[in-house]
Amino acid sequence: MLPPESPLGILLTAPALEQYGERILAAVEPLHPARLLCHHTDQPLSDEEIARVHVAYVSPELIGRHDEVDTERRPRAFQDELLRATHLAWLHVCSAGTDRPVYRQLHERGVTVTHSAGANALSVAHTALAGMLALLRDVPFWVRMQAERRWRTQRHEDSRPDLDGSTVVIVGTGAIGQALARSCQALDMRVLGVRRRAAPVAHFHAVYGHDQLDEVLPQADWLVLACPLTPETHHMIGREQMARLPAQARLVNVGRGPLVDEAALLHALESGRLAGAYSDVFEQEPLPPESPLWTAPNLLISSHSAGAVQGFGDRATARFTGNLQAWLRGDPMANVASF
Repeated sequence: MLPPESPLGILLTAPALEQYGERILAAVEPLHPARLLCHHTDQPLSDEEIARVHVAYVSPELIGRHDEVDTERRPRAFQDELLRATHLAWLHVCSAGTDRPVYRQLHERGVTVTHSAGANALSVAHTALAGMLALLRDVPFWVRMQAERRWRTQRHEDSRPDLDGSTVVIVGTGAIGQALARSCQALDMRVLGVRRRAAPVAHFHAVYGHDQLDEVLPQADWLVLACPLTPETHHMIGREQMARLPAQARLVNVGRGPLVDEAALLHALESGRLAGAYSDVFEQEPLPPESPLWTAPNLLISSHSAGAVQGFGDRATARFTGNLQAWLRGDPMANVASF
């Protein structure tokens, strides 16, 4: 905790300072004096200014590409400032994911890292459900026929059973997984969850640990990935796991690209082992134009936009200010990242 007379230095980007600065100060100043420090991409803070940084906020405009190694100029410049800030004690990230290497670096240096899980959980869950329904009703076929101006009726015998009575396995039982589970239950689906350790979770009929994944996969008509990327979950779905799925199962990934071995996914789609897949995330982003995934059969693609929703910045910032007040009071903070 800072001495009472020492202002709390909060590092913000210029857009975040303009949009949220007054709100952040209003949340902090009743508890502690504060100073907002402004980061400019092309003008690093002086050594004197960077020494005053105790808290930093990775605001929405810094979240662009979601690569393992972020090469964009604006996020990289902010990350460089974070690494220079030797008095940085806590970093809040506007997204739910904290898998960028710089966050682990800071964590290993003793910086507390928190995130905004839940700020767009409903949006991601709704997008996952939209992907499921699009695959079930073969919406890509509609789009192709419309583009070709062809009237071609889908036949009952060529269609798939409805969602009710089918089983969905959701890997990740956090805010996104729970929101999706609630919707799937409302559609009379059997909902199974997989998380780090088995424990009951609301809206799931049963929940298993990661070590039981291979036992659960044969029950999955739908496999949805909504978990964080960690060393444990990297390529958790590969050729062996896809072989355990029932024939003609479908895969939905709204978590992180590297959760799935993309070569195995391509093989499963081309061989017909999977009836279809929807992915919002990929191992390399943007997905290169030459990637064979663009033309893989029955693969529906979106460009890491499942969580896009109006008001996201306000929601994420509210989580930041709530944690900021808890931190100043010495209370436990929400959404502390584990590495």
